[in-house]
This record gives sequence, structure tokens and C-alpha cells, in this order.
Amino acid sequence: MKLFGAFLLVTAGFAAGSLAAKAKKDTLDRMEAVAGLISHLLRRIESSNTLLFDAINEYKSDMLKKCGFYTAFDGGRTSVNRAWQNAVYTLSLPEANAVLLSLGDGFGLMCREKQLEALKRTQSGLETLISAAAEKLAKSSRCYGLLGALAGLLAAILIA
Repeated sequence: MKLFGAFLLVTAGFAAGSLAAKAKKDTLDRMEAVAGLISHLLRRIESSNTLLFDAINEYKSDMLKKCGFYTAFDGGRTSVNRAWQNAVYTLSLPEANAVLLSLGDGFGLMCREKQLEALKRTQSGLETLISAAAEKLAKSSRCYGLLGALAGLLAAILIA
């Protein structure tokens, strides 16, 4: 019976570690989804005089939809800069908030050239964050599961 309990503790620890790794992967996926949106906005604004609300609604991302990003735009009833700021908070990306919110200050209120410049600056900052997060995830994702299993093993030893 003790052996079975020890096995359950190790398995639970491994599962907890794996869930922590998945949470880090979801964070990276949300950052990548927003980077895709920024790229889409850059292409649309460079190629035509598309309204920002229309360009944002054209971009479909299950990850952004899942976290409620699109609902912050309220069908165009709110100004783009206010809606952008609200949408950024739905992402739960504290490490990317400063970069993303800096775009919202004048988002939709600037001339075309300034808007493109702000989007490119945001894209660059976001790409830096994404590459750092991807590197960190690659290094630590296996460790999360192993550390969880070791914690479960330690708990099993202490209990036994």
C-alpha cells in the first residue's frame, strides 16, 4: 500500500510539473498570437487604408478568442486605443504588457506613418520577448516535470 501511495505522489508531482510547463507554453502561444495580429495589422495598414477595427476583426486566432481578446473591442463601440488597452489585459501577459500598452497610447489616433512606426516598434519588442520566452521554455519545460516527480518522490520518502 505504501508503494502505491508513493507511486501516486510521484505521478501527482510529475503532473503538477507538466501543468506548470503547459502554462508557460500557453503564455508563449498568446504572445505569438498577438505578434501575428501585429504583423497582420502592419500588412493591412501598409497596403490600404483599412479601419483598425476591421483589420483586427479580419485576423482570426483561436488563442486570442479563447482568452477574450476580441470581446474587448465591443463591436466598435469603444475607441480603438481604449479597446486595445482593455484587450491587452485579457491576455494575462504581464511580461509583455509594457510593450503592448505602449501601442495603445495613440493606437488609431495617429497618422498612417506614425501608426506603422508604432506597430513596428511593438512588433520588434514582442519578437524579443517571444524569443527569450521560447528559449527559456525549451530549457525548462523538461525540468518542470522532473522536478515535480522529484518533489513527489521526496514527499513519498518523508511519509514512509
